[in-house]
Amino acid sequence: MTTDKRATILVLCLTFGILAMVIGGCIYWGASVDYNNVVNTPIVPIAELKQHAGTNQPVRIQAVAIGEPTFTTPSGEQIAFEYVEVTHDERHGNNRDTITDYKGWIPSELWVSDGKDKLRVLPESITQDNLDVRGRVAFSSKGEFDEKLKSVILPQFLKDIRTGRHGQEIKACTIAKGANLNIVGAVSATSDGVVVHKAPNRGLWVSVKSADEVASKAKQSMLYSAIAIGIGAIVVIAALAFYIKSKMRG
Repeated sequence: MTTDKRATILVLCLTFGILAMVIGGCIYWGASVDYNNVVNTPIVPIAELKQHAGTNQPVRIQAVAIGEPTFTTPSGEQIAFEYVEVTHDERHGNNRDTITDYKGWIPSELWVSDGKDKLRVLPESITQDNLDVRGRVAFSSKGEFDEKLKSVILPQFLKDIRTGRHGQEIKACTIAKGANLNIVGAVSATSDGVVVHKAPNRGLWVSVKSADEVASKAKQSMLYSAIAIGIGAIVVIAALAFYIKSKMRG
């Protein structure tokens, strides 16, 4: 086998192996965050949150979105919260960056209750992956987007996003009134009680899924990503060993 062929095989195998490890690592990290939030983060009743104020330590609250105020979508759904964003991709050589052109959420404060007490949550920096994602669609060449998605986006957003441009995507996530939530964030004291907000380096994590559902999906993702990392590592090691052995043989 010629040196050029050996080098080509080595590059292809290394590329595949490293890519598998990088993608697997990213998936594992994201899944481990979800798993840690629902398994290892202590559940604290709203009445006891004041004890954790100012510590910046994440706590988990199980509560219901009570919808104060409640909003009604064009399709007639009653929701307690909605997040909308418009993005586009930009390429820089072999890299691709996702640029956020617009993002907004309503209301500015989300009210929840655990059946005994109410709590104010500040949705800034909320993670959207575990909300109810209603759709993510591209704008057409005419700057329009899917009517089905438009029917669940609040009029307040539609006024801001009359049209887009080709290449942009719009995404909408909601929390229904009465939805059971798992919330992970930090606690701060206020003049009228406490408020939950993003935790340092972790953001504000809110899920409309049950803790068991999140944990099960996270464990599955961590398993698959660990397999991908292992396969990638084996390919890289095998490729290097093959290259060295072939070179020694000449």
